[in-house]
Amino acid sequence: MERQRLHQEIDKIKESLFDEGVLCREQFGELERLQEDKRRPHFLQQLFAVFFTHTNRHFNDLHTNLTKAAYEKVKQEFENLKLKVEPYFQDHPRVLSVPWEELN
Repeated sequence: MERQRLHQEIDKIKESLFDEGVLCREQFGELERLQEDKRRPHFLQQLFAVFFTHTNRHFNDLHTNLTKAAYEKVKQEFENLKLKVEPYFQDHPRVLSVPWEELN
């Protein structure tokens, strides 16, 4: 009974992944056929373990790069704003002399 429920839940999740475009039906079918090969009974588990390991690493790299890019963009915008408001603070040069690094 429990096993049947788990299989139904897996099928539901699989359908959801197909519908969302995360998995391709044809490619997944090919992987299932490879899984049936008795010489490599844990093929799909190994494949997904490698996939998720690499995906996690790529997401971490992407996050780092996006964070750096966002930081540089904000820094650039700060410098642009500083140049634009400079004429308004000519009588108060100390306001504009604060380096970017001290604002962080």
